[in-house]
Amino acid sequence: PQKLPVTVLSRCLQFNLKNLSPERIVEHLRHVLEEERVPFEEGALWALARAADGSMRDALSLTDQAVAHGDGKLTEEELRAMLGSIDRGTVLDLCNAVAEGDATRTLAVVDRLAEHAPDYAGALAEMVSVWHRVAVTQAVPGALDNSLGDQDQIQTLAQNCSREDVQLYYQICLLGRRDLPLAPDPRGGLEMVLLRQLAFQPQVDAPMAPPLSESGVASGSDANAENETEPRGGIEALKKSEPGPIEAGPELERQRDTQAVERAEQASGIREDVPPGVKKPVPVNAAANSATANREMSVKAVAPAFGDSEEFGAARWLTLCYELGLEGRLLNVASNLELMDSGGGKLCFRLDPA
Repeated sequence: PQKLPVTVLSRCLQFNLKNLSPERIVEHLRHVLEEERVPFEEGALWALARAADGSMRDALSLTDQAVAHGDGKLTEEELRAMLGSIDRGTVLDLCNAVAEGDATRTLAVVDRLAEHAPDYAGALAEMVSVWHRVAVTQAVPGALDNSLGDQDQIQTLAQNCSREDVQLYYQICLLGRRDLPLAPDPRGGLEMVLLRQLAFQPQVDAPMAPPLSESGVASGSDANAENETEPRGGIEALKKSEPGPIEAGPELERQRDTQAVERAEQASGIREDVPPGVKKPVPVNAAANSATANREMSVKAVAPAFGDSEEFGAARWLTLCYELGLEGRLLNVASNLELMDSGGGKLCFRLDPA
């Protein structure tokens, strides 16, 4: 209509029509046939409604042709022969064979279907419709109607198939319908879709063995009863009772320092002074240097008191380190300290970051 001149469009009536639902088409066709006193089958009305694709005009035209083709009556078999549609019962047989996993029966149904030169794309469309109805039945059992006359068969399929299988069958049929024109032979394409449904099925895990009952364990021999393992609760209680590693707290550190000072005081009168010119090489701890870089330390003198006027050099400090009885990492750090000031009864040091 957009290609028509505006002068013509202004004098035309334009209607935006919507497709009618199959239920409304069936209802109207039933009313017309009852008024015309034409015998009909309920399944034929639903087949006409699906073939009309939402158009009431097409439904009425097909109804006139079907009545003429059936000698004044409307039957589902005559309508199927006129439209070339697929028998719903054959489609249900295909779905049942796939659900049972019987490849021989599936191909036998395809042979029976091929005798009528059917529309294989239409057969896949019918299978998609069947699996859709099965999925709806599994989700909401009360939502299934008998509009297609297959309510009992759909309920049976819903009980025999898992929900995962139904979703897989629906997806395979949907994709197979799309890829069917690419197959060299329509029948071969349909058979491959069916075989794919048989081959690709969700893997079911094997059921776990049931645990032994208490009565079965008690009925065993005394020798087996002695070899039984401890119950889980006893093992867990034993694990909980095991002592864990103990971390040294501040109190323990202070106690260790006090003991080191006492040992140094006891050994101060026995050990000889180290010669002033001798310096013992000690490796520098990188972790201690990085943690205490550029940091001045004030340590109270533990050695015998000395006057401010007395010269206290590096050699004297090194001698004092050994007299204090320092060990390990503390000795490494103390021996690498540089004396900065010794006034006021305090010793001030600096630790070289290098």
